[in-house]
Amino acid sequence: MAEMPATVMICGYPYRIETPTVDSFVNGKFVDGSISYHDLEIQIASKQQPLFERATLMHEIMHGLAKHTGTTLSEKQIEALAYSLVTLLRDNPDLVVYLTN
Repeated sequence: MAEMPATVMICGYPYRIETPTVDSFVNGKFVDGSISYHDLEIQIASKQQPLFERATLMHEIMHGLAKHTGTTLSEKQIEALAYSLVTLLRDNPDLVVYLTN
């Protein structure tokens, strides 16, 4: 299985991807991932199942896309799109080749 990339470009901004070993909490709730627009950093909680880790990364990328395009998406919409896009890309490798060439 492929390793997580060290960076991802979101609308021309290079975001570092980190997997901290310390769990993150917001308002006492465990957080699987987070994005900092100021620091250009995405943090993905370690020890997630592979599919969930990928969906979490896509989820944070979706937040970045929404932020940099001035689009308003609810958390529910981002969640649905993230899982759907990961599945779409995984199930259609020829589509990925077509779109990226």
